[in-house]
Amino acid sequence: VYALAAFSIAGAGCSKEPLSMDHAGLEGGSYRLSTLSATIEGEDADETRSSLQTSNNNVVYWTAKDRIRVVNTTTYESWIYELVSGAGTSVGKFEPLGAAATCEEDLSNIAAVYPAVAAIVDKSAKTLSFTVNHDWNKTEEGKERLTECNIRSWNNDSPTAFTHNDIKVSYHVNGSKENANFKFRQLGTWCVFAFDFTSDESIRKESLQSIEVTTTEGDMQISGTQRVDLTDPNQPVLVAKSTLAEEDKTVKWSFNSASGMSTAFTRSMMLFPGLENRQLKITAETNMHTFVFYAKPQVKLEAGTVLKFPIGFKQNFNTEIGESDNPLDYAMAYTSVEKSLYPFYYYGDANCYLIAGAGKNSATIDVTPHQASPYYEKKTAKATDAPKPAYAKVIWYETAMGAPKINGAGQAAAITGDNFTVTLADATKYGNALIGIYESAESETPLWSYHIWHPQDDPT
Repeated sequence: VYALAAFSIAGAGCSKEPLSMDHAGLEGGSYRLSTLSATIEGEDADETRSSLQTSNNNVVYWTAKDRIRVVNTTTYESWIYELVSGAGTSVGKFEPLGAAATCEEDLSNIAAVYPAVAAIVDKSAKTLSFTVNHDWNKTEEGKERLTECNIRSWNNDSPTAFTHNDIKVSYHVNGSKENANFKFRQLGTWCVFAFDFTSDESIRKESLQSIEVTTTEGDMQISGTQRVDLTDPNQPVLVAKSTLAEEDKTVKWSFNSASGMSTAFTRSMMLFPGLENRQLKITAETNMHTFVFYAKPQVKLEAGTVLKFPIGFKQNFNTEIGESDNPLDYAMAYTSVEKSLYPFYYYGDANCYLIAGAGKNSATIDVTPHQASPYYEKKTAKATDAPKPAYAKVIWYETAMGAPKINGAGQAAAITGDNFTVTLADATKYGNALIGIYESAESETPLWSYHIWHPQDDPT
């Protein structure tokens, strides 16, 4: 392994050929670009780099191990370069991973793009494209690209992130193979959706399942692949598809079951110039509600800026939408629909019973049905419409403990009234058992279950 590593390092080093050496006959240029810097000066200082610094006037910087893709615009060969110095600053120095890019002396046939993971270079068609607002972890091809671009970890709740989905393309400066200093132009606008449901006590108990952003006015693309037009080397622009599929107009985040709404949170994506005053539909699905928010950017979406949308339940919106209202009449508005939930009941005061202490060998189990709140919290009110328990049986017990008896009749017995009795087989033997209650002797699905705990040491 050590020998292989040493060989790999030596090979990588040899591929970075001296800039001063002439290499006539190389495809796509006479020289190799062994190092380059990406720097920002003056009023352009917030147009590049990969991490958003919201505490520093939204200026963004390069981060460690960032990778860019260098494209020869004559041959459309491409090479990956990695940041070797300048992390946390506006000036980054990059070196190639493997062979260096071929170039002309004045770099007139070179473009650099960020991030490497999102750039797609088609050599046969001679095109450069970006895949925007994309969850790279969804497909094997995407996972391979993450690995190739040194993205080692992934948060499944954040399929779109600055580092993975930013779009920056270099534009020509007074550079040469001896002094390759690239500026980058941001091609999109970062939109930060700030969700805050904490003002409503009941809503913040719900769990978030998904958020979907869709463009509903005009043929505007916010997802999928967009080609970069390099006709004007100083003004690279994204070109939307001529015909859009629904997935090109939608960005979706899925959340795991632990994603609560007890705290405010943000999700970020890219928007593009031309979406001004075009409606966005933001749908938030929780376990109990479907919230639909409508928003229209009221500011000009200039590349390199950050747009912030505060979105909250009964906050930041001009009005709730009535049945006869048109959501397009409002800059921001929302609707909410409560989902139909599976009926849920509690049976008794507890689902765990302790039998402990000298002389104790039985417990009386309460099976009175109680109502539950929409958040599955037990209410004190009885549930008269709940299925009635009519039968109880031992589901499982530890062998050393022996089989407990129900109502003194064995491992299964009918229930009359609102309780039944569990009696231990031998009070000198210890362990655990599980007992379920059912609508009938033939039922296979329990209405509720109870853990019986008989410890050798009395925990009380």
